[in-house]
Amino acid sequence: MDLSRLKRWYLLCVLPLFALALPSAHAQEVSPSQVEEEAIYLSLGRCIEMALKHPPNLALAQYQKSSASADKLAGWGGLLPIVSLGGNFNRSWGTSYGTLGFGGFGDLFDFGGGVQNVYRFDATVTVPLISPLSWFSLLASRASYKAVELGYEIEREKLAVEVSRAYFAILQAEKMLSSAEYVHQAASRHLDLAEKMYELGGVSQIDVLTAQTAEADAMLILISARNAFEVTKMNLCYLIGLPVDSSVTLQDVVDFPLETLEYEECLQCALMNRKEILSVEKELAAADYSKWASISGKLPHLSGVSSYYWSDDTLDFGDWGDNDGYSIGVQISLNLFDGLSTESAIARARAAKKLAEIKQQQSDESISLEVRSAYLSAQEASERTVVAKRAMVQASLELELAERRYELEAGSIIELTDAQATYSKANGDYISAVYDYQMAAIELERAVGTLSLP
Repeated sequence: MDLSRLKRWYLLCVLPLFALALPSAHAQEVSPSQVEEEAIYLSLGRCIEMALKHPPNLALAQYQKSSASADKLAGWGGLLPIVSLGGNFNRSWGTSYGTLGFGGFGDLFDFGGGVQNVYRFDATVTVPLISPLSWFSLLASRASYKAVELGYEIEREKLAVEVSRAYFAILQAEKMLSSAEYVHQAASRHLDLAEKMYELGGVSQIDVLTAQTAEADAMLILISARNAFEVTKMNLCYLIGLPVDSSVTLQDVVDFPLETLEYEECLQCALMNRKEILSVEKELAAADYSKWASISGKLPHLSGVSSYYWSDDTLDFGDWGDNDGYSIGVQISLNLFDGLSTESAIARARAAKKLAEIKQQQSDESISLEVRSAYLSAQEASERTVVAKRAMVQASLELELAERRYELEAGSIIELTDAQATYSKANGDYISAVYDYQMAAIELERAVGTLSLP
């Protein structure tokens, strides 16, 4: 084999293997540190759903609900039969009396002692027949459970509103950041224009200094906007159970319809739908049942008792059938005096009922105030959005006109920076008004009791 053929064989066999062993160009260019984390796309409904499923958010309300459920189960238990097994051992010493005659000394007592052992095992079933205490306790526990269950739903609604507020805060901060970037770019452009015109002798140095100050102010606003955007993202991630440094992209809610209802209609709707009113009504019912349960502690309690027992003086189970028996009967009990425990329970129950009545009155007044405030806020936000949009459009035209006038040396730098500041404020006011309107619509739904949850 000549040398040229050997070289060709080497190139055909070895170089492809060497090429496979080399990393690709794409693999060489992309490193893990250069791969940007994929953003998580979220909608408002999805964020609320994630927050409701995040355990720490509703842990306390869930625990209260579980505790009330256990109390309701205990209330049912007061009406169920009680089955018990028992055993005991008794050892008793007795004295027997007799007479003995001793000649002429008459009769004397003879004291004779005896020891007796008794072993007993029994199984007893007690069935409540007439027990007002148990019935009222059951009714009170059921009403309390319903009140706690409604309280749990109230906490879910509050969490949904809190998530919505954090969601719109991100959208607002994002728009504010975009506006700050635009204003800073405009300020930088104005500074470049002032410097060029100063070099050409068209303007004085004061124009350059003024433009530099405006650019610095715009940069400060941009820095604050960036920080606010990051903080709002962390708040939402915390609420929905994501790592606070997660990259999220939110779906913008450009139009959240606001129902055109009159205040009286909103108030009537709230009085019918608000869970706070229903919860207080259940608390009042539970307090009333608890009061009657305490009072019924002075009433007779009737129960049926059935038992099977075995008893003997030795533990000899060979004759079990000769020493066992059955019993059935009715037992009635009446509490005559229990150390004022019943009286104190009645006093506490009456105080709890009075407190529930006061809470019910305050709840009605609080809801009326909340509906009124939410209604006015929604109306104000709607009107402010229209006015702010018109002001933003006008400020944009004014800024464009000021830029042209300055380029033509027909306007001053003061006019330009004032127009820039006016536009920045008008645009910020419009962004705030838009998302205040979205939030006001949700808070009005919450106030009237029509907020739907996923």
